[in-house]
Amino acid sequence: MNYIGHLYFSGNDKLLQLANWYADEIKGSNWSLYPAFIVKGAQLHREMDDFTDNHAALLKLKKSLYTELPKVAPIAVDLYIDHVLTKNWALFHPQPYNDFLEQFYQFAYQEIKSVIPMPNGESFRWSSSFKAFLDIFYSRKFMNQYPELSGLRRASFGLSRRISFPNKLANATAVYLKHQEKVDEQCLIFLKDAQKYFGVQKTIFMD
Repeated sequence: MNYIGHLYFSGNDKLLQLANWYADEIKGSNWSLYPAFIVKGAQLHREMDDFTDNHAALLKLKKSLYTELPKVAPIAVDLYIDHVLTKNWALFHPQPYNDFLEQFYQFAYQEIKSVIPMPNGESFRWSSSFKAFLDIFYSRKFMNQYPELSGLRRASFGLSRRISFPNKLANATAVYLKHQEKVDEQCLIFLKDAQKYFGVQKTIFMD
């Protein structure tokens, strides 16, 4: 699952959303180094990744796209999930998508200034790399473009250049358009199942 999925499936808890994003900064599982809310967010992040990696509809989708997107089909499917989620945002969340993002960013910028006391007497400070990560996302408005094909294209090109081996991820948008009906269907099946699993219930999809 990609960036928006991790925010959305954290519910409306802004601190949990931020901690979920911070999970990529954490290596291993020495939880004693982090405040309880960071641990909760990191564990949720890993649970989301595991749920996504093993979901039947997505496994089927990745397999069907492997010939056209060898080695990077799982990455492309992560991008597709965010694209399908955001272009159908009104079905999932009552707040307009750009307002949802802006509220998250404003909260995040206030929170990362804080120094958090730990039970062991030490303090937790948000890493400089995470602060830089937030700056890039906010200033360049990457996620605001996710509902559009241009956003999917930009994300796939950008990730393609960052992968260390030759790859066809830059073709992800063309592959999406070729198989759009199937991709949308499988991603929506996954999103509905994930809502139930993670207890996010602000959608017309819920039974």
